[in-house]
Amino acid sequence: MCRGTGGVFDDELRRWRVEVRANDKTASLNISTSATTYMQICRGNLGKNLKLPPPDW
Repeated sequence: MCRGTGGVFDDELRRWRVEVRANDKTASLNISTSATTYMQICRGNLGKNLKLPPPDW
């Protein structure tokens, strides 16, 4: 599981869940991605933008 202030990657669903809060309402955005893209997100610029920690693998 790769967590950050910008979202959470769901390993089982292979989905990147991003929660957006506005006016006390929370919306979840599911982004379909692969394990390779997941690693790129965690290690690349997008991961830095989302303030994600390095992946466990």
